[in-house]
Amino acid sequence: MDIENDGSAPADDTLLADQVDESTQVDAGDEPEPADTGTDEPEGDQDAGDGAGDADEPEGDEDDEQPKRKKASGSERLKRRLAAAEAELATLRSRAPSDGGVTWADVRAEIGDPPREEDFGADYAAYDRARTAYEIDARQTARQLQRRAVEAREAHHAALREQVEAHQERVEEFAKKVPDFATTLQKASRDGLKASPIVERLVIESDSSAHLLYHLAKNPERLDRLNRMSEREAIREIGRIEARLTLPTQKTTTKAPPPTTPPKGGASAVPDPSKMTMEQYRKWREARKG
Repeated sequence: MDIENDGSAPADDTLLADQVDESTQVDAGDEPEPADTGTDEPEGDQDAGDGAGDADEPEGDEDDEQPKRKKASGSERLKRRLAAAEAELATLRSRAPSDGGVTWADVRAEIGDPPREEDFGADYAAYDRARTAYEIDARQTARQLQRRAVEAREAHHAALREQVEAHQERVEEFAKKVPDFATTLQKASRDGLKASPIVERLVIESDSSAHLLYHLAKNPERLDRLNRMSEREAIREIGRIEARLTLPTQKTTTKAPPPTTPPKGGASAVPDPSKMTMEQYRKWREARKG
């Protein structure tokens, strides 16, 4: 941070000196021309007179007051700089993080506490230097911590995007195995079922996210119970649910031909030679020959 250096005292001194110089200047054009006496007046007398006129100006008083004024001004500037540094640090302390930003506690954990005035006694200049150096360090540290926070947030968002993409792939694969997956989710949406942010995150992070989604849509009472749990409780409960997950059994259709319908009326059933005894088979053969 740049602390303004109050230059009011030096500026006033300069302006005052200019005014004194202007008041002591003599305009040559306004001076009456001396009468011609026939003799040349020595130039040295005029110079001496000018010097005497300059000596009448109260320059000694000006020089006596100037050091006092500069000393007082420097002390005031020092106090103002210290007050400005205190105000900046107070602003940094009170600044609340808007979206996971840096707090004063974060900065102080990195660089320690600010210097205290009582540790410097009457040496205000040393205290001013220490406060200024601390403030510069605090601002640099805050910027570094802010960059780290932004990088961590971007990495978290990237990881979340990857998890969502993996979840979508699992949903597509699971939907191929479970025909009523889409209709089940549609019904759950119409019924207003909604997972809490904690449950939603835990489901997406799971390798069985699609199956969990289907299971909770089929069992809304379990979803309601999960929504009311803490994160630790929800993690345990989802782990127990995952251990019991099984794919729903689907009705399978057989490809075997339908059974033979026995002939109606008086027609007798055709005997099966493979089920006959030797005597029955011999008689059946003789009957066919006759």
